[in-house]
Amino acid sequence: MAGTKEEEQETEKKNTLTGSSRLSYTILKMDDYFNSTDRVLAHQGEPSRHSMRPSAKSIYEQRKQYAQSLTMAENSFEHRVEHLLTCDLDNEVRSVEDCMKRLRSLDAEGRIWGQDLMLEVKNGNLQLNDLETRDSLESVPLRNVLSCRSLMGGTTYNSVLTVTIQDPQKSTVFIFQCDEQPANVLHSHLEKALKQEKSNTEGNNSR
Repeated sequence: MAGTKEEEQETEKKNTLTGSSRLSYTILKMDDYFNSTDRVLAHQGEPSRHSMRPSAKSIYEQRKQYAQSLTMAENSFEHRVEHLLTCDLDNEVRSVEDCMKRLRSLDAEGRIWGQDLMLEVKNGNLQLNDLETRDSLESVPLRNVLSCRSLMGGTTYNSVLTVTIQDPQKSTVFIFQCDEQPANVLHSHLEKALKQEKSNTEGNNSR
């Protein structure tokens, strides 16, 4: 069905525009449409589009809360990992490298029994928590964490985080496979948590 003369003129006018001119024309027509919609809403007693928009103050406060949540996330340490092995250091197993050799040897024999859990820093402790109940399976004071390392690029276990614990009786290495976040990222986050704990401890001791 043929359009009206006004519609034909409108189409001809639009076809003569190109590039930014066409974009500006389209935006102008959209504004005309929305403004006419606002007039209809006002006539019907409904709120206009402008009255439903959040204020600049509201947007700013939301952005502020979002930024604060990002900072809190950066300062927290809670990651899903697979606990592969806990290795006690002794006369034969003296280092993280020795523990990794033992891990590979046990894996070749099919004797590794891993468990998915949450590795979390909470209340000055490094905790191994159950995924579902969040019950603490093991808790180690951060002051007992001697070191942590990330080992990337292996074959079976290609993103490994090791945490060495030192207590009066013995030294122990916890070995984790990190799939959700690379081990080097967790290593960096854990180092930050350890530094923060050390700073807090020194601050408390100086009081």
